[in-house]
Amino acid sequence: MKVEIWSDIACPYCYIGKRRFEMALEKFDGRDNVEIIWRSFELDPNAELSYQENKYELLAKKYDQPLKWAELACDDMAKQGAEIGLTLDFDINKPTNTFNAQRLIHLATESGKEQEVQNLLFESFFAKGELISQNDILLNIAANAGIDKTKAEQLLNSDVYSDQVKEDEALATELGIESVPFFIIDEAYGMEGAQPVDHILTMLENVSNGAI
Repeated sequence: MKVEIWSDIACPYCYIGKRRFEMALEKFDGRDNVEIIWRSFELDPNAELSYQENKYELLAKKYDQPLKWAELACDDMAKQGAEIGLTLDFDINKPTNTFNAQRLIHLATESGKEQEVQNLLFESFFAKGELISQNDILLNIAANAGIDKTKAEQLLNSDVYSDQVKEDEALATELGIESVPFFIIDEAYGMEGAQPVDHILTMLENVSNGAI
């Protein structure tokens, strides 16, 4: 079984969805035969490297809503994360461009460390309030994941894996994917959003058993 997952580090539901998917996978009898392919997606490809506004202000502006609405929305996401052991601290969150973070994930795929790098990126962004577009932050994450320092430095000083990120995003557009996380199983069955663990597990089982 092949599972392709489009995801962005700046997306809180991608963080939640990743953990829920992992929890479902632990319960899935066929987990040893599941190939997971992470696909790049940017919620805002034109995002700046840093902003004067905080997360609440940017969210309220994006959806043309009051600031209180944004604060309540973030509080709800933080609670959903806490229920599965994740920390999402929007008070210290630093919105930024995630293109280089996506390239780092592609580099990590070379050594099978893509999931570990994603976890470290999510933790850096949502729990530590770090600016994950900065090279020193990305290099530190690469080092903590055991990625060769020279390769990580070469990546950030070049356009390596830029094409792969853009290809993933072009494929998402071709498939009509407009929000993430988005899961495609065996190139045939789609699942959108951070679904409950039981729902994900049922989907995996149904596909495995040919029930859908």
